[in-house]
Amino acid sequence: MLYISSAVVLSESYVSLENPTFLWRNLVTVSGITADHAAASYPATNLANPQTSSLWKSGSISDQNIVFDVTPDQPVDAFAIARHNFGSGAVGLKVYGITAEPGATFELLADLSPGDDSPIFGIVNGGYYDQIKFSLEPGSVAPQAAVVYIGSALIMPRSTPAGFVPLKDGVVRDELTGFAENGDFLGDIIVSEKLSTSVTFRLLDGAWYRENMRPFVQSGAPFFYCWSPALAPGESGFAKFDTAPQGQVTQFGGEMDVSLSITGLAL
Repeated sequence: MLYISSAVVLSESYVSLENPTFLWRNLVTVSGITADHAAASYPATNLANPQTSSLWKSGSISDQNIVFDVTPDQPVDAFAIARHNFGSGAVGLKVYGITAEPGATFELLADLSPGDDSPIFGIVNGGYYDQIKFSLEPGSVAPQAAVVYIGSALIMPRSTPAGFVPLKDGVVRDELTGFAENGDFLGDIIVSEKLSTSVTFRLLDGAWYRENMRPFVQSGAPFFYCWSPALAPGESGFAKFDTAPQGQVTQFGGEMDVSLSITGLAL
């Protein structure tokens, strides 16, 4: 699910949020995380690891904070969370930006209450901060999460051509189907499940591609993705490239095409 701050919605500079949006550069570091609570063997430092099998578990249902130190000379206008229980656990979330000035705390996103446990992708009013604070208000279940990204979103200058499969619809299952000798259907056993799709961007400005897209596709880093934050905020996901994308020069003016084959977390 993608959440957009009301301050961003009112800003004309964010009209392009109808276009595909990625978050791949992450300012979260292992040494820069402080959590009020962490269960044994599930430290908050796990949140800096894109490996979704390594969890932070709070172990507490009291109101609590997680504070992330970020680089103050790098802009922050987005955050994302994967493999969490904030929806099923009725965990409320508020996000704040903190600068070096005494008492300078700014509310970036208020009262986020996810309806499910799918990846959270938040777009907020951009700024430069020393810290980002997540304030959690659990229900009856201790919160947990695997991955947190904080940074600046990459918003594509044009939309994806029609005919692509949204990541949320690209379900790929490996399952065993059981039948009795008389032909009765006995049910399925799902062995594994993932999301898979491909998207193509055509006629990207060559200079824009080299500055913004080339570092992304060559990084190989997992990323958060929504094909249109404005039109389909519920269709964001956490994904990685199946193969390294290769940009192609397709026009005499130096315009570039690039195709992304991606696999996402099925949650």
